[in-house]
Amino acid sequence: MTIAGFIGVPPRQAGLASGLLNTSQQIGGAIGVAVTSTSSSRAPKPGTSPRQAFTTGYHWAFAALVAIAAAGALAAFVFFRGVHVPAPEAEPAPISA
Repeated sequence: MTIAGFIGVPPRQAGLASGLLNTSQQIGGAIGVAVTSTSSSRAPKPGTSPRQAFTTGYHWAFAALVAIAAAGALAAFVFFRGVHVPAPEAEPAPISA
């Protein structure tokens, strides 16, 4: 993901790209924790045992995480399908005195 985040970024904007990449990773992790904790703390149906309610909550949490991971994999396949990494530009030889 880091390589894909830096494709086509000029060297003078590498710091900006790095900041955006790190911010998106942090926000994505926070959203993942929020979705998981929300879906795992569903109210149990009347008459279910606490163990069954706990297990059902985790079932829905993992199902939500699988759906998010599948959506991310699909998006990566669709959006980065034709992306090619350009060859690095040759640096000029140092001038010796």
